Amino acid sequence: MTSVSAQTPIRTDDPFPVFTMAETELLVPPLDLSTGWIELTPLASDQAAMVIRLGDRKAEDGETILKPGLPPGPAMLCSGAALIAVTCDEIYFERGLVEESTPLIPIDVRFEDGLEVVGRYLLDTWPVAGARVAVVPADLEATRPYTLPLGMGDKVSAGLQREVITGDDGRFTVPALAGGDYFLETVLPSGRVHRSQPFTLPQAAGLRFELAVDELSTISWDLGDLDVLDGLALQVQVRDPDGVPIPRARVAARQGITELDLVSFEGVSGASGDVWLSGFNVDQEVHLSCRAPGYSAFEEDYELVPVTVECVLEPLAAVIGEVIDPGGAAVPGATVTLEPSPDTEAVTAPRVQMATPSTSGSRFLISDLEPGDWQMTVAAPGYEVAERPLTLAPGERLDLGAIVLLAGTEIAGVVIDAESQEPIPGAEILGVEPLGSAWARSDSDGAFKVTASPGRALGLEVSAEGYATAAVSVPVERIDAGDPLVVELTEAGWLRVVIWDATVDRPCQGCLVTIWPGATRLRTDRWGEALSGPLAAGWYNVYRPRVAHLGSAVVAQDDAERRTAKVEPDEITTVRFGDRTDSLRVVLQPPAEPGWRLSARTPWHVENAARREDGSFLIHRRPDEALDLFVVFHDREANADAEIWQTTLTADFDAEELVLTLGGASVTGRATLDGEPVAGERVRLRSMGHEVRATVHSRADGSFHLPWVPPGVYFLAIGSSNVTAVSLRDGLALDVGSLTPIARR
Repeated sequence: MTSVSAQTPIRTDDPFPVFTMAETELLVPPLDLSTGWIELTPLASDQAAMVIRLGDRKAEDGETILKPGLPPGPAMLCSGAALIAVTCDEIYFERGLVEESTPLIPIDVRFEDGLEVVGRYLLDTWPVAGARVAVVPADLEATRPYTLPLGMGDKVSAGLQREVITGDDGRFTVPALAGGDYFLETVLPSGRVHRSQPFTLPQAAGLRFELAVDELSTISWDLGDLDVLDGLALQVQVRDPDGVPIPRARVAARQGITELDLVSFEGVSGASGDVWLSGFNVDQEVHLSCRAPGYSAFEEDYELVPVTVECVLEPLAAVIGEVIDPGGAAVPGATVTLEPSPDTEAVTAPRVQMATPSTSGSRFLISDLEPGDWQMTVAAPGYEVAERPLTLAPGERLDLGAIVLLAGTEIAGVVIDAESQEPIPGAEILGVEPLGSAWARSDSDGAFKVTASPGRALGLEVSAEGYATAAVSVPVERIDAGDPLVVELTEAGWLRVVIWDATVDRPCQGCLVTIWPGATRLRTDRWGEALSGPLAAGWYNVYRPRVAHLGSAVVAQDDAERRTAKVEPDEITTVRFGDRTDSLRVVLQPPAEPGWRLSARTPWHVENAARREDGSFLIHRRPDEALDLFVVFHDREANADAEIWQTTLTADFDAEELVLTLGGASVTGRATLDGEPVAGERVRLRSMGHEVRATVHSRADGSFHLPWVPPGVYFLAIGSSNVTAVSLRDGLALDVGSLTPIARR
């Protein structure tokens, strides 16, 4: 097979090619490949991939023009053709200003030689037939499920194929792939998802040279025998409330805590509504879910693997209606909000479902609602808010008819600079509680008017360029009295987040960060940078999640790394992740259990490392930085994390590996009030210097347990107050008995 290389219109040594978004046309060099195809998949959104058959497109002046409508951010660019390897590269789309004179931006599409991947699946010594084998790029950071395309079907409607099937002998052959790092994700006939160890596929040209094989011969890379485990079986019966089987329902299950021990299962119900899954570990919990279009979801956790589970799915409901004024005219742009009733215990119901009619009409439809009790709110600028409780039956399509909104009470206000007391023109005023209840923009004198409902408080958000957004709560008495509002805005600051990906030694493109308070989510650009919107002055936590991509599953550890930064007015504060850090391998004695984490902390930085396959932890620290190490694990009985301090690494600690012996003392007791247990209370140990050294929560029976505590003298606090002092020596198991939180006495 001959290597085919497309004409490359940009430098191949450019590590960060830029791809401008929809307004700019993208160019692919001329290719005489009638079977060629290209797939562009956004990695940070669920938007559908763009697939192009090169043989179906007409070239103009020797150039093929493509217009991908993908969102800004990271994407996977894959290409292939008959007798040519599937080749994939991560790229980055960047939105920019585009004018008619903007030149076309070229895409570097590679077509090259590759190697087939072959292997065999065995259960003990028996071949596994009918397994679905897919290929996943190793070390991919994506927030959506993704497996590689493996080739284009013969028919136009067939689309790209993403899996191959094992034969009766358990063997499989994956079409030729370009060199790279991959792993296999295989759905076994039992429903268990098997993930192979990562493997490195060499470049075909180099291997041909080493083996002295001509270019027309097919070379296979043999992974050998892949052994899969047997285990417990589970029957899932998917039914509607009348006991009628539901076909084509998707059933999924998982076991394990971290991405390293996660085992997943999947299946689709047949005409009988039944699914059989097998291969479960006997000593692990099971999380099971059943879903079908038009039905509510079923989710449940089981401490032991059940023999049979009946998933009862209730049909979803819908609400329709029309919003009008007292004269019968349509109220365009009204916001209809549905929230579960406070008494509703359904955990699968969405917190908010919202429908906003078009600006020209007033009818609305809200579908896919869980049966049960809801609270409906209808709001529009200039009108009073209408509220109504609703009870939806399974499968009901409830027609509310016309909902009449009355004219609201007008409230005047002014927006001013908090420091200069000067008016701020052009400020935007939005009603957020209830949602959609108000909108206005301040005039040249900073003045504005909004409407409210008598007897109901109003929540506003006020924003202006260069100022921090202010939340304004207007109480009932102020609305009823018609008192004017004075809104003071303070100058904003900004957070600039810079992330360096040390694993590939380049900026982290399209990486996610979260800023708290505010829960603002940002993604870095192609330079690994992200700039927040205007923020009020003060302290903020910036979180850098760690994402493990497992093909059909994505595991995100949201609190993997944290920085603390102070925002100053009219300044940009920079927060950095990933640069100037040294790696430290930590081994716990006794060995860490699955699900444990090691938390490395400074006053400004927190990194939570998951247990690796060999039982160790890998953390990062800046040179000359002192670091506190905590063991973190989930206390199932308390349904909360436990955090136990173990040691402090001094600034001059410079080893690359640390064997850390866990503290040998423990503390147990009960939180009570008038002889009754107090559940969910925070229990902490503080050092004599008042540093928090351990945190747990009391269980349903009021008991608490702090294991692995290093020897020392501590204050024991329940709630917000110190209750007693304890002196711990190595090997001591101290029971402090029943204690009452001081604040509750």
